[in-house]
Amino acid sequence: MAVDSKELDKLHSRLIEKNRKLVENDKYVMGKNPYILGKAQGKKPDNRMPVTLGKMAVDAMAGYAGKAGNIKVTYDLVSTDTPDPDDPFISYMRSMDDFNESDIEISELYEEGIEHGESYEIWWVSGKKEKRNGPLTTEYKIVPSEEMCFKYSNDLKKELLYAVHFIKDDDDMETAVVYYPLYQEEYIKIPGGGWKFENVEQHPFTTVPVNIYKTNRLSQCLFEAEKTYIDGIDEIYSKSMNEVDRFNAAIALFGNLLGKEFAEDFKNGNISMVEGLAEDGEGKFIPQYMGKDLSGIDSFYNQLMDRMETWFRKSVGIADFSDEAFAGQQSGIAILFKLIPMEFRAAQIETYFNQGLKRRLGYYGDVYNASTASVDVDDYTTIIKSERNIPVDEKAKVEILEKLNLLISKKTLLENMPSTIVPDVETELSRLEEEAAAMPDLIGDVEIEEAV
Repeated sequence: MAVDSKELDKLHSRLIEKNRKLVENDKYVMGKNPYILGKAQGKKPDNRMPVTLGKMAVDAMAGYAGKAGNIKVTYDLVSTDTPDPDDPFISYMRSMDDFNESDIEISELYEEGIEHGESYEIWWVSGKKEKRNGPLTTEYKIVPSEEMCFKYSNDLKKELLYAVHFIKDDDDMETAVVYYPLYQEEYIKIPGGGWKFENVEQHPFTTVPVNIYKTNRLSQCLFEAEKTYIDGIDEIYSKSMNEVDRFNAAIALFGNLLGKEFAEDFKNGNISMVEGLAEDGEGKFIPQYMGKDLSGIDSFYNQLMDRMETWFRKSVGIADFSDEAFAGQQSGIAILFKLIPMEFRAAQIETYFNQGLKRRLGYYGDVYNASTASVDVDDYTTIIKSERNIPVDEKAKVEILEKLNLLISKKTLLENMPSTIVPDVETELSRLEEEAAAMPDLIGDVEIEEAV
């Protein structure tokens, strides 16, 4: 199903509507909470104090489970009895992951995904063949969520028919690139309305070359259900600041003989200071002043805000790592139990996010098969391992692995080593092979004396 100018207009309008929610999410994460900052002007003082809980939630989850290197992707053959450990297709995918700085890309996709519910990555082919009849260079890069729109089939199992990348340059010229399986089309926005077809270009991808990384079933941001908590805390904090400002000055107590004219002027701000005696001689009492005790209100607001923040953290599943009571002198097992809600949320995110990582295998296969080489991607599998960015007892972990040395393979041992010790398993395996090959045959050089 190809698009036309009318369909592009509909998709562009849909994108504008979608972006309202994305902009709202961005504001919460940037600490510019839209509810409190968007309220109508109230009575003075009118403090607006956004509390950055949205930013804290995204930063905490991205740092816990989405830091560069936390999610490791490797490829292997489905068949375990294949004798060739240096499979050319696996080597190609590894080299392309390195070329595209996959670790950083995955981290960016993860953070964008928990902020917006989805993140997107466009794939393309660039450059010349690395050698004659060699594979082409595969490239991919995250694209801003507010630039992408999608068209799905009406089937129960929805199929992605095409994706549209809307681009606006510095001169406000808008371009729409429509990605289909095996080709893409480009359109230019016509001033006054409509879209003009520009060109068509072939590509080797047998599916739409836009990879979608969801972080939950409904594609909602990490703190979507908790936005009302954020708004409520903003309201309380702002009102408490207004209360402090309102009574920062003394409160005037007037005698009941004070004239109406004076009271009206004082109310309207025409009188800022009164000088003179306590009684002016005509029987009118000059205002006296009393301090305002805010200790009870201050305690009430603080307790309420702390409780609401606790509710927010429990609901979104984010631990407060800055809390002294979080770790203290507790054992590692006790800390892990406190991280269970966060771990549940991270596992839910990975259930959907990892589907995008698995789709990479098919994209690589399409590019690889576009050359004279040929592979069946069903013969390969994607292995995804996730780590958490928390303190690790490296000594204890290494000691456990040492005891398993004769029970599991060298590769499995290295894969389970702390990343601070073995940052790249494949590189370490290559080094071990090089060292083994360079090792002299000492047994042949040793003369064994026969016992007399």
